[in-house]
Amino acid sequence: MSEWKEVVIRDLGTVITGKTPSKNNPKDWGDEMPFITPSDYGSYGKVALTSKRKLSKDGIERFYDKVLPKNSVLVTCIGSDMGKIVMNGVEVVTNQQINSIVPDLDKITPDYLYYLLVSLYKTLRIYGGDGTAVPIVNKGNFEKIDAIIPIITEQKAIAEVLSSLDDKIDLLHRQNKTLEAMAETLFRQWFIEEADDEWELTNLGEVVEIYDNKRIPISKMEREKMKYGILYPYYGAATIMDYVNDYIFDGEYILLGEDGTVRTEEGYPVSMALKTGTKLAL
Repeated sequence: MSEWKEVVIRDLGTVITGKTPSKNNPKDWGDEMPFITPSDYGSYGKVALTSKRKLSKDGIERFYDKVLPKNSVLVTCIGSDMGKIVMNGVEVVTNQQINSIVPDLDKITPDYLYYLLVSLYKTLRIYGGDGTAVPIVNKGNFEKIDAIIPIITEQKAIAEVLSSLDDKIDLLHRQNKTLEAMAETLFRQWFIEEADDEWELTNLGEVVEIYDNKRIPISKMEREKMKYGILYPYYGAATIMDYVNDYIFDGEYILLGEDGTVRTEEGYPVSMALKTGTKLAL
């Protein structure tokens, strides 16, 4: 293996911070080019191809110096969304909450740059003042972040392996969605469309036990003090947020996101089924 080289982010390409069109220029908006903000990242995997809002030809012309060529790497750098990474599969513009790198192809490949920045998630959070009211990494600090890189041939080999794993993960996610859709179709058929007239209509609270009042929210600062010994998952509304050394539930449970913003693409609440023996803190 060759010797790896110490660099900072600005050595790897051109860093561009996005900008949001003014409300005074409604003609900037249209359907010509994706305008990416952190709120778009929830619908992305590794590559971004579209966005909720788009720029018009006027908007593209006004922000020509912010247009990112295909295969740049876009990094969210403010707030709770900080540290999310995506590559653009088409030309895009971003808002000011995103720092992007147009890679210098003589020094680094786009795929390797993507995985490098994914690996620097904790570093980004530290630079942004994680734990502050509004963590942020400005362009100047972003460009100074340290990294190490191998030669181009090794970058390609490493990125190829990681990309292959990402492809397999994406395939499994798509298979899961297909199975979930099949299960939903069967449930609707058996219990709604073909429901027996003699079945009893009842309230959910009459057939299940609800433990919402037993939840014990734990702040991030408190969770940092609970990192020793055996660790158990600490769940948020939609996923595992952390791991701590204590738990309040042990058994079979269904977790249901109660926040109206925590829902699937189809608009249903996010839910998770946990098997016997699962220990969790909420």
